[in-house]
Amino acid sequence: MTDLKYKTILSHVIIGILAIMFSGCTVPQPIPQPRLQEFSEAVSMTAENNMSAYTEIEKVHREVDVLKITADFDNKGFKPESIKPFFDMQALKVRRQVLDGLCIYAEKLSELAGEKQLEDFDEETRKLGASLQELNAGLMKSSFFRNSPVESSQIQIFTTAVNAIGRWLIEYRRDRAIRESIVGMDGNVHEICKLFVEDLGSPANGLYKNPGGLRAQQWNQYDELMILQDKFIGDNRNKLDPAVKKQEIEKLASYPARQKESDAALADIQSSFRKIREIHDALVKASGDGVRDYEAMVKKLISEGKRINKFYKGLGKDD
Repeated sequence: MTDLKYKTILSHVIIGILAIMFSGCTVPQPIPQPRLQEFSEAVSMTAENNMSAYTEIEKVHREVDVLKITADFDNKGFKPESIKPFFDMQALKVRRQVLDGLCIYAEKLSELAGEKQLEDFDEETRKLGASLQELNAGLMKSSFFRNSPVESSQIQIFTTAVNAIGRWLIEYRRDRAIRESIVGMDGNVHEICKLFVEDLGSPANGLYKNPGGLRAQQWNQYDELMILQDKFIGDNRNKLDPAVKKQEIEKLASYPARQKESDAALADIQSSFRKIREIHDALVKASGDGVRDYEAMVKKLISEGKRINKFYKGLGKDD
């Protein structure tokens, strides 16, 4: 009887030890702050590159307008209303708000993992959160998909994700674990990244065909630039000084390469948003190979982001 008692106790102890061991394998480990800092850096760089892309698209749009004015100047003269921006102020404001929301979300995750005890977020962060919650499907459509064939149900999904980021920035609680926040926000981060991927779209499939998206817009703008520049040179072939004519022909010859390089940069930004989704997924995975995969992905994304950033800064030097 005594032996049976000891065997029963021993079996309970062994079962308890095994339970602790196996449960220890499934308990997620805290996410180190350096990992979240890298994620925040990658998100911020992608957002900066995206805004630089908007600037370049606007610049090329203006070049087209100026060439049109030049072609008709003798007959129509200059009319200020003929120069219209591609992005209206409201569209740029909304795009900037959504990008800021994604950046601040990543930044605050990094701060929460550090030693600083944040009881709640600062007033500016909460104001941004409130502004994101005010965005509705109508504003999202007019800002991102004014001329693109996107289902209204998908726009509502994007809007809900943006509102959720805003709510997180307002309703953050210190007692909520970082991993819990990441898991809860994973679907919203996916949708916001998808929003910017869809916004960029695909390059045009042939002259002046517009499948929607900024890549098609930019590609078509370069096509139009080449047509207008070629016509300008042809119409003024006997009026241009040889040196000036050479400059204008060199400008025309530069457009095909600029067109391809600019589209490649937009495609790289799309890839960056897709990788942000993958990296966010990796943040909730257990340690092991998943950590190594995460570190490789985030370092590659930062490296690619720096390369894209260098490209856009190089374009600015040509102005």
